[in-house]
Amino acid sequence: MSVDDAMYYIRLILGVIIGVICGALGLEGLAGLYVCIVGYVLSYYVIRGVLKVDPTSLEKPTRLFTVGGGTYVLIWIVTWTLTYTLLLSPS
Repeated sequence: MSVDDAMYYIRLILGVIIGVICGALGLEGLAGLYVCIVGYVLSYYVIRGVLKVDPTSLEKPTRLFTVGGGTYVLIWIVTWTLTYTLLLSPS
């Protein structure tokens, strides 16, 4: 597995986790967005710590921050919406 693949999957998994947290806590609007942003910044440090990736070792140092970003946001939105709807919708 390449470093790019590992970064992608870490962001994918964190997107699901952060989405479930936002939905379970019943966060709405900007509160959920702030948690999403904090989770994304956290993913940067997880990748640097767990994978031991040095930004200067990549062909473009910005790839450490951008790989998997779109997937993270889309998975977070879908997971947040589904969790919120399933747990907190009126029956």
